Parts: sequence; C-alpha cells; structure tokens
Amino acid sequence: KKVGQLLGQGANLYGGTFNPLTDNFVTATLTPSARMYRQTTAGVKVLSFFGSDPQGQLDVCWNKAGTQFLTGEKSGNAVIFDVKTLKKFGTLKGHMDFVTNVAFAPSGKVAATASPDRTVRLWDPKSLKQIAQIEEQSGVGSPIAFTADGKYMATVGINDFMQIYALTPPQTVTPAKPALKKKG
Repeated sequence: KKVGQLLGQGANLYGGTFNPLTDNFVTATLTPSARMYRQTTAGVKVLSFFGSDPQGQLDVCWNKAGTQFLTGEKSGNAVIFDVKTLKKFGTLKGHMDFVTNVAFAPSGKVAATASPDRTVRLWDPKSLKQIAQIEEQSGVGSPIAFTADGKYMATVGINDFMQIYALTPPQTVTPAKPALKKKG
C-alpha cells in the first residue's frame, strides 16, 4: 500500500534513497538543493534542504553509518553532506562532465563517482582526495556497486562489459552481532 508521494519539486526527480538506519531519505533533483525527508505514519515531512549545485543532482547515496550522504552533481562535482550538522562536508572535484552515479564502500572509507567523461573515480571521503581513476567506462556514466565486504567493486566498461575491480587494501567491515535470544 502506498503511504506517501513526493512531487518532483518543479524539476525531474532523478533518485532517492533511505538512510540505512532511520526513516529519513534524500532526493536528487534538478533543483539547487538536495532535500531530506522523513517518512512517518502521517505522511512525508521535509526535514532540510542542502544547497549544492544550482543545476541539480543526478544521484544520491548514504554511507552505511547513515551519517553522511553523497550527491552526484551536474557541475561535474560530487558533494558530501554531514547529517548531524546539516552542512556540506566537502566537494570531490575532478570529473569533466556530470556525475551520474555515486556510491560509498561499505566501510565508508572509499567513495566512488562515475561520469559520462568515461571515468570512475575513487575518493577518500575524509581528506576529499582522489585515490584512483578507472578509464574507459560507460559513456553514460557507469553504474557502481560494491560487494558487502567491500573487497570488490563492479562498473560497466566502454564495451558494455561488467568489470570487477579488487580494492586494495580490502575494505574492513565490522560484522553485525547476532541477536541474543530470550530464554523462556
């Protein structure tokens, strides 16, 4: 059953994603700001606006901790926002075209961005420095996916082949603790 609906805010709605730990979600649209919402039983409530690219965002993702989200911008930048302060943490600059796809590795220690400039770039989200660049990617901006353990990343290459990359050193992921069973 549908419990909420959002309008495209006067522009195309390109994506949205829920925070992995809360009922908050963020949208990417062709407006000057990303928007964060909360889904409640009473409906959808706007929580905050995050100013970034005047041309808009094309993709958005959360880190696993739910403390930051990353937007892919039409300007060719990607922007990391801090949810606690409700402010921009920093900008990842380097692409020569729109940033169409973004992802955080499960550890949160690597951010990945893809662009029609045919590159996927890997970044350190703390220092905001580029740590790797993968050439000959899809001309529409490669989809990006990480394995759950963060050891591998998948992209789509120039010939439309899925490519798997080992991330060295492997990302460390803290396994979830099993739930304790109640006695009785």
